Amino acid sequence: MTTLRRRNNSETEYRSHPTSYSKLPVTSTFIDTEMACRDRTVEFKSVIKNKEGRLVKRKYVPIKKRSIKNMEAWTHFMQTANQIGKDITSTYAKLEKLTVLAKRRSLFADKPVEIEELTYIIKEDINSLNKQIAQLQAS
Repeated sequence: MTTLRRRNNSETEYRSHPTSYSKLPVTSTFIDTEMACRDRTVEFKSVIKNKEGRLVKRKYVPIKKRSIKNMEAWTHFMQTANQIGKDITSTYAKLEKLTVLAKRRSLFADKPVEIEELTYIIKEDINSLNKQIAQLQAS
């Protein structure tokens, strides 16, 4: 264990090293035996074969072997679901705006026309979302 001490009034450093480090020879044979590398290619290949065997046992089918028709259907489904998610987010933002308008307590700053328009737009958005979800379930 190396300790380092420093005095406040001087820049002298005191280090105490364990005696085990000073007794170790620093020769090329010491470095060669410690730093020698092992060829682990065989181990690596056996691990790869083991993993491939496990994937085959689980009946893993690579993406390339899937049919193009299934991929197109999956892509269509994901695009439609993504669009529904965006529409839900948009509708939620409109609902938040309607909530802010409805919570205002001012007598003269009331905007009933704006509230009615926003309510109508939100209803249309919800009907559109329901139609999109029904189409997605049908396909």
